[in-house]
Amino acid sequence: MNKLLKPLLMSLRLDGLIVLVLGVLFWTGKALSLAPIHMILGALLVLQVWIVAGIAAKAGVAISRVALVVVWGLIVLAVGGMHMQWLPGPLHWIIQLVHLLLGLSLMAQAEVLGMKIKASTRAV
Repeated sequence: MNKLLKPLLMSLRLDGLIVLVLGVLFWTGKALSLAPIHMILGALLVLQVWIVAGIAAKAGVAISRVALVVVWGLIVLAVGGMHMQWLPGPLHWIIQLVHLLLGLSLMAQAEVLGMKIKASTRAV
């Protein structure tokens, strides 16, 4: 299980960095043609987080923590897929900020799950 976890977390971090950089580019009005790549990589990021959550559940991490991360992933997907339709115009930055914070917190939750997985496998 730990053999899969390390490369999965590294892949998740790289994916998250690319998604973040693309998002910042979009905020500055650049590279808008890369939006489909941003969306695909964002969905892949959520999938990677869900795999970490599955490993965490199998490792005995509290099911409430695992469920929170799975639901958070659903929220990130929903907001990411629909945020362009919400608050169009000069206030759209609010939705963009919410989208950014949701994504960053999802990545942070994956890191926490990774630590809890490592701690639970050391205890066994």
